[in-house]
Amino acid sequence: MSSTLMDRARALMSTGKTALAVAPLAVAGANAYAATFTVTDIVWGFPSGGQFDGGGFQADAFKNGAGVKMHGTTGTITGDEWESLSAFGFEVLAFGSMSGPIKAGDFLAMTYDIEIDVTDGEIEWTVGAAVNPGGDNARFLSHMAENGSGVFIDTLLAEPWSSDIDANGFWSFGVAFNWTGFTTSSELTFTIPPNSIDILIVPTPGALALLGIAGLIALRRRR
Repeated sequence: MSSTLMDRARALMSTGKTALAVAPLAVAGANAYAATFTVTDIVWGFPSGGQFDGGGFQADAFKNGAGVKMHGTTGTITGDEWESLSAFGFEVLAFGSMSGPIKAGDFLAMTYDIEIDVTDGEIEWTVGAAVNPGGDNARFLSHMAENGSGVFIDTLLAEPWSSDIDANGFWSFGVAFNWTGFTTSSELTFTIPPNSIDILIVPTPGALALLGIAGLIALRRRR
């Protein structure tokens, strides 16, 4: 599933096109200190399978467009539904454009807090982000877990940009997962709690502070 999500992320950066269900989104405002993210769409469902009419996900710009947050849930999906709809798993993917200044030393960060509950079977999931402000300056982040169900929290940091950039490009990020070993009566629920998965361009001095905040989020969610 990791290659599927990241391949789609790379493709969306260059085309800005997609399929699946679409939800209306907020548009970012002006941002005085970093590149600005503008949300175009968020899509979810079975990209190589049947039409999925359940669940609900939302993506919104925050910090005046310096980053994007995603949240929502699939609701309960039964094994019978999954078997009839899924060919290669389920994806949630947000994407849009970006513009404005990126300074040398700024870096892309992704923090995620997701919950996957299954009554039985095995889950393989991937979370990933792709940002291309233009030229040869793309940055990618991803993490994959095999047979992972439960609550997962982490912060990923990309290599800092080495020079100033006047960004004029695209971004995408999301989660993909596949479910195997289930029965028709099995149940799966995937949830991204409010304000729990985001991408953000962080000015150079912000790395340690960001990791500290991520640690506090993890502590709060595990209690």
